[in-house]
Amino acid sequence: MVLVALHFILLPCVVASVVLTWLYQPLYVALLFTISFANLMFTRAECVLTNLENKIRKRLGLPKIRGFVARYIFMRTEPPVG
Repeated sequence: MVLVALHFILLPCVVASVVLTWLYQPLYVALLFTISFANLMFTRAECVLTNLENKIRKRLGLPKIRGFVARYIFMRTEPPVG
């Protein structure tokens, strides 16, 4: 539960950092930064916190999740992962 809360705390920080980058950095820096974070959030990139959550879920006998955003933000249920 603490791990999920940590994910929820970090998500607004990421959004705020993207907004602040657009306000205080040149366009090419802000665009690169925004694309990089969008890539991390919406692709199957490895996330340390999600991997840790999957290890904990495995010990508890729960199915693995594929991604934090899909599971907790969009409330998508998915078939169990390997």
